[in-house]
Amino acid sequence: MVPKLSCGSADQAIAPSVSAFMDMAGRPSAAALFIGCHGGNAHYWPELVLNGSIKNYRTKTAHAGDTIVLRLAYHKRHWVSVTDETHKFKVSRTSGGGYSSAAFETATLGDEGWANSHHHLEGVPDIGTLTYSDAQINGQPLGHVLFLSRAVNRTSAGKLQIKTGPLNSSGKVFRTYFKHS
Repeated sequence: MVPKLSCGSADQAIAPSVSAFMDMAGRPSAAALFIGCHGGNAHYWPELVLNGSIKNYRTKTAHAGDTIVLRLAYHKRHWVSVTDETHKFKVSRTSGGGYSSAAFETATLGDEGWANSHHHLEGVPDIGTLTYSDAQINGQPLGHVLFLSRAVNRTSAGKLQIKTGPLNSSGKVFRTYFKHS
């Protein structure tokens, strides 16, 4: 569920996402939702990265409370999408076929940082708690691919900003918690 942000004057942002390096050239692909404060206002929009090519969809606005589905596929074709199940919109990008799990290198699922126009990482907005449900890698619950899975916390200057919680017993649900900005 998209969190409700209370924004001050500072620009702050994160991007809950699913991402992977999926081709032999090591170019990333990702499905993400920008969640941030800019100019004192909250903003929420999809971002799709396909083979390193980034496209933001600023006119496809999500809202606090919306349920968002992030998808990334890498079997028969290379595909990323963001679906807002509350306001019923979807954005997606697809590349040509020929991909296989052998081309898959690294996958991440969670709260990514957001860089500003000067390539500096933005601070973390007060996101409260975000819940990732039905989390899977290549159709398998994270709990079934534990050799690939590890929780990563976000810190800055030694201060914890986002704490990643443990997987639940199904191996498909985890939470992230705002700690400091």
